Amino acid sequence: MKRLGVDCMFLDISHKPEAFVRQHFPMIYEKLLGLGID
Repeated sequence: MKRLGVDCMFLDISHKPEAFVRQHFPMIYEKLLGLGID
């Protein structure tokens, strides 16, 4: 990000199965579910 001079980036992991997301990003997964985003 520093090299590109940007403040944020998007990570597209839509090709990964739900179980992968739950295991590797449990807090983000729960937060998004609470917001109604699956």
